[in-house]
Amino acid sequence: MLAFEQGGPKVDVRIWPGLAITSALQLVLTADELPGMGDDFASIARDIPSRLADSILVLVLARIPEALTDLAVKQGAIDLPPEGFLKWVEMLDESELSNNADFMRHEAAGNRHETIQSPESDQAAESPIDWLREMASNEQWAQLEQLQKNPALLKDLSIDVLRTFWTDHFQSLYAQHETDMRSATARLLGEPELQHNLAGLLSRLQRRTIELAEDWTEHHERTLLVPLPFMGPYLMSMSICEPEELAVFAFDARRTAGLQSQNASGPDISKLKALADETRLKILQFASGSERFGGEIVTYLQISQPGVSRHLRLLKASGLLAVRQEGTSKYYSVCDAELDALAEEIRAMKSDSKERTKDKTS
Repeated sequence: MLAFEQGGPKVDVRIWPGLAITSALQLVLTADELPGMGDDFASIARDIPSRLADSILVLVLARIPEALTDLAVKQGAIDLPPEGFLKWVEMLDESELSNNADFMRHEAAGNRHETIQSPESDQAAESPIDWLREMASNEQWAQLEQLQKNPALLKDLSIDVLRTFWTDHFQSLYAQHETDMRSATARLLGEPELQHNLAGLLSRLQRRTIELAEDWTEHHERTLLVPLPFMGPYLMSMSICEPEELAVFAFDARRTAGLQSQNASGPDISKLKALADETRLKILQFASGSERFGGEIVTYLQISQPGVSRHLRLLKASGLLAVRQEGTSKYYSVCDAELDALAEEIRAMKSDSKERTKDKTS
């Protein structure tokens, strides 16, 4: 079953074969718009026959990949092996699939959030669904309209496309990277930052600063990291409401291959970036030694509330600033232990550099 054990870790790592299949189906036609996902995934995209590509486009516009993901999470099928997942799809009630897809198209915007983050920016990239809308022909829009009126036909097409896509195109890539996904899961479960500094861990994983919005870090009961057999430098984030409030981050399993501990890789880059700003240094100085109310910080800095909030989010994400909520108010204090550890890492790096210099001159 998908449900986490009561009292278990707030952040976990799982392999979700179902998500690998549905997200690959959702993104394969936009591989050119998301460069860097991997040569093997790009090769799949190039080899898709035009007839299959047309059917995939219609299903993505119908929001079938999201509907299947949502239903699979609710029914505990998302972590079934690929063949088990496909058989589960075949057993789905046609009306349930159609209704869920309709919900995804019209009502899920405020409940189920999904974005692809770009490697060049911390902001979300344009939604792949927007690119596909521009690609769709009048005939495909007409086919979509007919499918929406015929749940049985929609389910039959979904099964046929999923089976063909898996067997003829995606299965070999999945098998090639299955070991990578297992290794990524084991490596992340052993990371100390997994439970206490998720933003820092994601930043190291993606090689750039990842800021987590407060509604992701505070309003979800659980957070799940899911390694995929593709994605390259991109990060997919999803918010799922049932069976529990769940934040999901999906990423390329191969990104963990170079993931080293903080001591092995030197100072935490996300912390150094947080310190590389005069305003954030002022916040740390102001909150050092005593807890500060958010309004106090705004008054002290004399800059806009949104500007202060952005700096506070980044400091919190880096692990340098702690936040305590009391009612609707938030109080901030410096994490002295994190600052001390960072200083020690910098001293160690300086010491190592001196030793290497001595070795070269001796």
